[in-house]
Amino acid sequence: MVDVDRVQFWHDIASAPLSVGLLCIVLLGFSLAQPVGVEAGVYGVAVLLCVAALVASLFVVRHRVTDWEVPAEYPEVLRLLLQMCWLIPLVLMNVPTISEPEWKFLIGAPAILIAVTVTALLLTVSYKCLTASTDRNVSDIG
Repeated sequence: MVDVDRVQFWHDIASAPLSVGLLCIVLLGFSLAQPVGVEAGVYGVAVLLCVAALVASLFVVRHRVTDWEVPAEYPEVLRLLLQMCWLIPLVLMNVPTISEPEWKFLIGAPAILIAVTVTALLLTVSYKCLTASTDRNVSDIG
């Protein structure tokens, strides 16, 4: 029988190094490819997505290893979005290597749309994690 909580714990802990590694891969690909124009914009979107994934993964790790009082829904949503964040930059990095403009558009446009949407969702949920207030009564404090 698989201990789901243990697997989830290691998934949460490994999410931050995985996000850092993906950011390094995207930056290395940018420096090796030396893209110009639209290709540079595609790499820029990938970098922004990787930075948002890094921030979100740090929130997931913080929730897991500390007693940070945040609603349980926020880390769950971040976990789901992180899985998208680890796939989309790899697709975006391949867009500049496509030789035919029609295929470049057909592959690049949905990937950029998904990347921008996931980045906005990650930043929104991360902001809600930061501003989440715990309901405490005065009698609980004293």
